[in-house]
Amino acid sequence: MGSDTSTGETVVRKEVVIPFENGLHARPAAILAETANRFRGEILVLAKDREVDGKSILGLLTLGAGCGELLTIEAKGPDAPDAIGAMIALFEAP
Repeated sequence: MGSDTSTGETVVRKEVVIPFENGLHARPAAILAETANRFRGEILVLAKDREVDGKSILGLLTLGAGCGELLTIEAKGPDAPDAIGAMIALFEAP
């Protein structure tokens, strides 16, 4: 957890490995975007040197991230810690 010194916003960044057999396909991308949209702050998802809006299903799908690949999820804003917790929980759920 940290602060963006230019804006004073809370910024939280976590890494997670994609556990889904078919990677970040339509269903998990939709659930991830739906979860991200519950929060006010900005949520970015990074993979393979690409960065997309975590609130966009299409953006998430364009990452082409497969099973076992590393994603970095970054949240900025007043609810960043809660947003990161909710997003990471989706990858840890059975």
